[in-house]
Amino acid sequence: LNEDAEYDIAGADGGVNHLIIRGGEAWVESASCPDGLCINMGHIRHEGASVICLPNKVVIEIVGPDRGGVDVVVCYFSEYDDYRRSIGWTPRDAEEGEFFVRSVGDARRKIGDFTERIQVVPSYADGISWRLMAWCILHRKPWVASLERSRNGWKGWPVRKAFAMLADTFARKVFCIGTAAMEQFAKLGVRREKLVWTAYAMPRVQAGDAAVAHDGEAGVRFAFVGALTERKAVDVLAAAFGKVRSSHPRATLKVVGDGPLKSVFDGMDGVTIVGAVAPDQVNRAIAGCGVIVLPSRYDPWGVALAEGACLGMAMIATSGVGAAEIIRESGDGANGMVVPPGDVDALAEAMGRYAGNPALVAAHGRNARIAAASLDADVLAEHVESELRERGPIRG
Repeated sequence: LNEDAEYDIAGADGGVNHLIIRGGEAWVESASCPDGLCINMGHIRHEGASVICLPNKVVIEIVGPDRGGVDVVVCYFSEYDDYRRSIGWTPRDAEEGEFFVRSVGDARRKIGDFTERIQVVPSYADGISWRLMAWCILHRKPWVASLERSRNGWKGWPVRKAFAMLADTFARKVFCIGTAAMEQFAKLGVRREKLVWTAYAMPRVQAGDAAVAHDGEAGVRFAFVGALTERKAVDVLAAAFGKVRSSHPRATLKVVGDGPLKSVFDGMDGVTIVGAVAPDQVNRAIAGCGVIVLPSRYDPWGVALAEGACLGMAMIATSGVGAAEIIRESGDGANGMVVPPGDVDALAEAMGRYAGNPALVAAHGRNARIAAASLDADVLAEHVESELRERGPIRG
């Protein structure tokens, strides 16, 4: 980016993207692709930022010198529970930089330089996180917290308050998954200067995984990804889709997941139950759908919504979903709709608006992919690193 220049980048099937580098920024000025999404992604200027043209199979990314000095290991303290298994997670062997451990002491024995690393405390809801935090405090070791928003029930308030007080006093930073989590912990007393917004990072979408355009003949295809449970409100989804189907008989719903409420879809026309799939197979399972629907009564974040957005799918979520903050309901960047939790009629109305207007699905899907760029793994990694870096290498 140090020198101004222009390039014509040859893509697939004779496609061309005209790239301009000027004033420390880069952008696609023109392209032969039919949707122009790469043009709409605008200017990029930071390392890790990218512009993607799926039709031409062109990826433009800002890279820099090898930053080095970032060294991370991951410890898994427990086996997958029934919920994780219901959404397709399966046990696997540890890869390089990963360890399965039973306790903080076990982690210290397996990781020779454990005491020299910045520790990440990922929760306040389990004993191992509290023991890790206590060890850091007692031994005066640096640590950060990484927290989701939690339900505001009074039973959990004393635990949340105690954790917030300790984090405010001793933690280097408190990384919050979404704006709602930031607000929650600010109210619990963590100083604003310690709170850092972040999100669950999304891998870069491959060209072959993108959502496809819809026409009136094929019908709009909806997708749901998650455990089939009361919290995910699949009962509300089934009732709402039944209403949609009665007025839009070509609309379909693909359900990716498993769980105790699977039977709510029994006998429903237009519904395909895929079952649970591995996390790295979700994109393929829902590719070709036009709208991702997450009707949860409560969801701290809701990765499925972001996965759909990355694929260029229009979004429907309830206000109980943390990731709904990336939805814009109006204006040039409109990309989805937000409805109240548990409201069958409101959900059916939102789904009906899309079912009757494939062009709206396509327009909102394009904008959703643009909004999802902020969740790119490289972008968020750079953001987290910049917040942590004080002096010398980061080792966590």
